[in-house]
Amino acid sequence: MAVIADHSLRCETWIADCDAWDAAVFLSSLSEDEHARAARFHFPQDRKRFVVRRGLLRRLLGQRLAIPAKEVPLAAGHAGKPLLIPPPGDKGTWPQFNLARSGSLTLYALRGPGSGPAAAESQAIGVDLERVDSGTRTITDLRRVAAHFATEEAALIARLPDPEAAAAFYRCWTCKEACLKCLGCGIGSDGPSLADIVIRWEESPSPGKRCTARGTWATGGLAWSLLCFSPTDGHAAAVALPACDGATAATDGDTFDIHLAWLVAVSGDQPTVHARSVSPAAGLPPGPGPGAP
Repeated sequence: MAVIADHSLRCETWIADCDAWDAAVFLSSLSEDEHARAARFHFPQDRKRFVVRRGLLRRLLGQRLAIPAKEVPLAAGHAGKPLLIPPPGDKGTWPQFNLARSGSLTLYALRGPGSGPAAAESQAIGVDLERVDSGTRTITDLRRVAAHFATEEAALIARLPDPEAAAAFYRCWTCKEACLKCLGCGIGSDGPSLADIVIRWEESPSPGKRCTARGTWATGGLAWSLLCFSPTDGHAAAVALPACDGATAATDGDTFDIHLAWLVAVSGDQPTVHARSVSPAAGLPPGPGPGAP
């Protein structure tokens, strides 16, 4: 279990390698719609990863709600974003959550229980995970994409030396994606453009360390507090927590801390976690450990 803690907000995050799990143990907990979606994947590996990804999500939410994974009331929100939809008349509070995937890895984030699914999606949590791909994406490619960022972001990435520029690009990209996922949309959708959401770092967006940032969308009147980190070697991630209003982020002035954890399969079934606290200057978290490749 990973915890991002401050004076007013608490967010828990987990990371899992879906290839390390037996998909069969999750089949009975999926809904009919999820079974149908799984069947539409052409490649068996993609099908398996979807089943494990959704099965773990249902387990995490089921544990939080104290109900069986099968009974977790998941539904698709705007642009297919998964949401919790309570039964009619339910007045309870419900956790907010989001997930991101990159290859076989999935990063989960939960916050709450909080204001429940009736709250605007713009007030939900957002998370993104990206593989730092230096083999097929050259620094020239990254700078070309960054030219479509906000002016100050593009200028920063253009003037930095290559390694620092690559780190800044992935930090910026994951931050923008996390903010967009709070809105239930993604890059290239009908939401804000790459330049509309402006990221300003409070610390240098260097690789291998966590840093905080602030994202704003002036036109939409929204702001987010962001935490950037490397959940595992060769990957960048960001978590976005929404502002209380369009001007002041709820976490301004607070100190972020993060604890990283792997969900590790034991005999292909129940998960355990391997966790340790990671300070801004510390190394990367432990790898998947036994039960994962």
